[in-house]
Amino acid sequence: MKPPTISVVMPVFNGSRYLAKSMGSILAQNCGDFEFIIVNDGSDDDTRNILHAYRDPRIRLIDHQQNEGLTRSLIHATRESRGQYIARQDSDDVSDPNRLGAQLAYMEANPRVAAVGSWALQIDDDGDEIALLERETEPEKIRSRLPLENQFHHGSVMFRRSALDKIGGYRAQFRFAQDYDLFLRFSLEFDLANIKQPLYSKRHSPEAVSIIHAGEQQSFSDLALELYRQRLEQSSDDLDSGKTVDELLKKPVDKPRNYEKNLVNIYLRSDKCKKARPYILNDIKTSPYHLKPYLQYGLTYLNRHMRDKLFRIWDQDAG
Repeated sequence: MKPPTISVVMPVFNGSRYLAKSMGSILAQNCGDFEFIIVNDGSDDDTRNILHAYRDPRIRLIDHQQNEGLTRSLIHATRESRGQYIARQDSDDVSDPNRLGAQLAYMEANPRVAAVGSWALQIDDDGDEIALLERETEPEKIRSRLPLENQFHHGSVMFRRSALDKIGGYRAQFRFAQDYDLFLRFSLEFDLANIKQPLYSKRHSPEAVSIIHAGEQQSFSDLALELYRQRLEQSSDDLDSGKTVDELLKKPVDKPRNYEKNLVNIYLRSDKCKKARPYILNDIKTSPYHLKPYLQYGLTYLNRHMRDKLFRIWDQDAG
């Protein structure tokens, strides 16, 4: 039997509340040449019953008897997949019916691109739209900004299998921020892109990993960045040399010089002022006699139109 062009992989742990909506959004895709690999990662709610009620031949179920975590579930699913392309889906999110078709067309038209995501709509528990979540779309801009901030909504991304195999796939050591580590390693070898359309709806939930495990997520993101810097300098990193994540997390991560200042600039220009404020306040504490952080803090309380106008003036002066 001819393998499918696309393998959609979706781990789920105790995700019964939104599971049917998420699955339905994949099964209703306009592009039908795919398999849907779902890993039930040791759920103890009604997830298993929901999954086994489906009779769609495109669905392939993997049952973990115990919870192994998102990263190991993704590794299991990608190893079982047969498609030339691998698309992610989170079990509480929703894909637009045109998502897979649009991403497949983009990948086939851009052979240098290893992974393509998309803009997303942020939705609440009821599925109502909260905001449009934009990301950089062009490969060069993504490459330059990725070390400052993840440029992808993980569940929205489609990978090229050959590229995923070349860099070694997800790394089991990354219990959190496994996507950021993956994208940073991708960026050293390939182009990455986003489609400038909201082809994915990302649910904002208090149960999200990024909220419940915010501290661990940040620690692993910082580690991913440090390992990326090592690869830039020597084509390998501490994990390659046999060190463990637990060892590496014990030592402070030496962020690149001006990392936080660059991050503030990106946040201010992308209308994420609340995220900028803690970094600006830290800058004020360390450099209380510098005027710039005080001006930046004031900018966070201006509307976007006024900020953009000031940035245009500053950019002209800098030019």
